[in-house]
Amino acid sequence: MGNEISEVINILCERLGTTGQYLIPELMKKNVAEDIVLGIISLIIVIVSIYFLPKTWKYDKEEYSYWTTIPIISIVIFGCILMVVLTDAVGWIVSPTAKTVSYIINAMRPIE
Repeated sequence: MGNEISEVINILCERLGTTGQYLIPELMKKNVAEDIVLGIISLIIVIVSIYFLPKTWKYDKEEYSYWTTIPIISIVIFGCILMVVLTDAVGWIVSPTAKTVSYIINAMRPIE
């Protein structure tokens, strides 16, 4: 599989008018930018969840309702969707060439 990916990268470099020496740093730059966005959004989700946690959970069993946990669940779901969208957008903004190559390489991988 590694040889096939190397061949695809070489063909893509030829088609895109670039070299592998340019593409590898671009792939790294894209990955670092995506990881930074993931870290920031994850930290925001944790902080907001910790902020809402005491306000939604009642310690008195008579006052507790499952409806009070909906804000935390909504924040986590919204945060996960935001992570996927923003990391993809940041990858395209930082290095469209690297994002295209990584997209093609991921499409080549067999489904396990």
